[in-house]
Amino acid sequence: MNSNLFIIWDFDAAIGQINSTYPYNFHEETIYKEIMNVETILKLSLEYELPMIFAITGFAAEEGVYPYHTPELIKNIHNYGHEIASHSWKHEWLPFLERKQLKKTLNRSKSILEKCIGEKDTIQGFVPPFSRPMTWLKKGALSLGDRAIGPNYECNDIEKIVREVQNSGYKWMRVTYVPIYEKIFKTDGNTNLNREWLNENEIICVPNNYVGFDEKALEIVELANKKKSNVVISGHPSGLSRNGPESLINFKLFLNFILKERDKNNLSIQLLKNVISKKNKNC
Repeated sequence: MNSNLFIIWDFDAAIGQINSTYPYNFHEETIYKEIMNVETILKLSLEYELPMIFAITGFAAEEGVYPYHTPELIKNIHNYGHEIASHSWKHEWLPFLERKQLKKTLNRSKSILEKCIGEKDTIQGFVPPFSRPMTWLKKGALSLGDRAIGPNYECNDIEKIVREVQNSGYKWMRVTYVPIYEKIFKTDGNTNLNREWLNENEIICVPNNYVGFDEKALEIVELANKKKSNVVISGHPSGLSRNGPESLINFKLFLNFILKERDKNNLSIQLLKNVISKKNKNC
């Protein structure tokens, strides 16, 4: 039995960069760099026959002016055999949305991405922008960043998001949360490998194990190999242009490592859509 690796790219696109945490640092050149980085990823994926998942903002799939809208690039990602998931419509901060706004971003992003690639009911996954909310009260997780309070703020808990994700026709959702006891005792909160994939309202909640491709990512994949468990490593195409865990240098080193593990039959690199029906049966 192999461990399964899932690589998820949070492709924010132009709208995501504009709506980022630091919007006043925005420069248009970063949009072009991100697009170039996506093309680099596609070339590497073709060279090494490496399937990956791209969570993409729906706004990018709309017809319009390049580089703010990139439907042809999204079609290419699909044609290369990668899985496309929704990253919301315009990279909203979900904890501060009303329920009706959440429904709109889920439904519009799904429909426009499916229209773009020309296949209905193919967008099965949802990846929340900013990995928010991180609060999941019934799992003992509380994050102050999700602290919107009031009757109109209904999206500040993962459980509430999951309900609407299911209603919108998705099959899986990436979740990021750390129970309070893990924060206090510093247990497995950095990797979440002990955290099960959960079936919540017929949505498979997929824990995000790590963001980046540095030595920590290699350690996590090695640990997953020993445990024969699933492991999710995420990154941002824009991160390839920056120094840090998501840099292009680190990504290439990560590729070398996982390809060797794949060749030794220790690791299977998968798309979530290909395993999700089995998970639905077993969870």
